[in-house]
Amino acid sequence: MVTGASRGIGWSIARALAAAGARVVLAARGAAPLEARRAQLAGWGLAAEAMTLDVTDAAAARAAVQATHDRHGRLDILVSNAAGTVRRPFLEQEEADWQRVIDVALTASWRLARAAAPAMAAAGFGRIILVSSINAVVARPEIHGYIAAKAGLEGLVRALGVELAPHGVTVNALAPGYVRTENTAGLLAGRPGFEAWIRGRTPAGRWGSPADMEGAVLYLASPASGFTTGSVVTVDGGLTAAI
Repeated sequence: MVTGASRGIGWSIARALAAAGARVVLAARGAAPLEARRAQLAGWGLAAEAMTLDVTDAAAARAAVQATHDRHGRLDILVSNAAGTVRRPFLEQEEADWQRVIDVALTASWRLARAAAPAMAAAGFGRIILVSSINAVVARPEIHGYIAAKAGLEGLVRALGVELAPHGVTVNALAPGYVRTENTAGLLAGRPGFEAWIRGRTPAGRWGSPADMEGAVLYLASPASGFTTGSVVTVDGGLTAAI
């Protein structure tokens, strides 16, 4: 199951997992784009299903995980990718802005992992991958809720990695750098010069693409990562390593 799977990084992850042989459940809020992605995978001969889901709806999230397991008798891989932010100066933000970001970027991942873990533990195998961000460790103005949520997400990965390892379940995070997606298009449009500034700060000399995330996720989802848990795999072109 991959959340936020209809576009951007989530879609690239779902496509890569399907191409590697997984039966992928694509989950997102928008039914029409989700079905289009499912049909796209089916057209390539890949196994996929579409499931409309708002990850901030606690009952719906639990039901989605349960329905997937009941239908197939297993859930091997969970990728919690859905996220969102509110871009507004700290002194202008309201508590509702903060809560909305925390709910989708942190609490939803806890909730999905909590729903998936029992069956994974019973099976003696599971891969839980939470999508974080380099903003968990490097900050910029106006996204303090997102930064706090992603930092919390990486703490959650360490805690769950320790607790679930005895059951054969690994828990890791993918931390993308700055990636060109539909979400960042709005950011670039409103901030002239930001694209060039990030490109100049990145040793690789470019922004990432969603496809750059695929190799790391395939490793974390595979048996090859069986001794990797509680870790954060950073894919950022070297941005957080540079001074």
